Amino acid sequence: LKSDYKAAEVAYGLSLQIKADGSAAYLGLADALMMQNRVEESLQTLRAGIKLKPGAELHTALGNSLFSRGDYVGAASAFESAVTAGKGNPDDYLAWAKLGDTMSWLPGKSDVAKTAYSRARNLLQPRMKNNPDDADLLSRMGLYTAKLGENAEAFMYIQKSLELAPNSAEVQFRAGVSLEMIDMRAP
Repeated sequence: LKSDYKAAEVAYGLSLQIKADGSAAYLGLADALMMQNRVEESLQTLRAGIKLKPGAELHTALGNSLFSRGDYVGAASAFESAVTAGKGNPDDYLAWAKLGDTMSWLPGKSDVAKTAYSRARNLLQPRMKNNPDDADLLSRMGLYTAKLGENAEAFMYIQKSLELAPNSAEVQFRAGVSLEMIDMRAP
């Protein structure tokens, strides 16, 4: 099947005419535009959606788009909104981790990055209690812990995630990044 992004663009546009504050339609339209390499229009779409109905999903999508373009200041602002009560979801561990990633690219923001990773880790802990053998959660916990400089604990999470899902590309990727961060590069 070949994706028809132009048709998707039209469909999402019609959806927004019917319900102008539908965040899912803004997300879909932004994605369809991005897939057509219409980056500025995609960003404008996300900003228009945020203006009408601010929410975590739209702020996160805007942050992801800006981050991928190297606009770390803009991305940081979007991710901060994504985790702020009233604008976003302060209980979203993934958004906190993205905020940490973004802040780590900005000069003088390493303390803010660590605070964000710490918050992400704290929010992830109850999920792990309920799913102690979830390799995805374990690998994320290993990554966030590595970014906080707690090497021994990070290694424990990484090792367990690899035992549970040795063939998962996402787990392998997070393990690689984590091991690099704790200076345990595999030979």
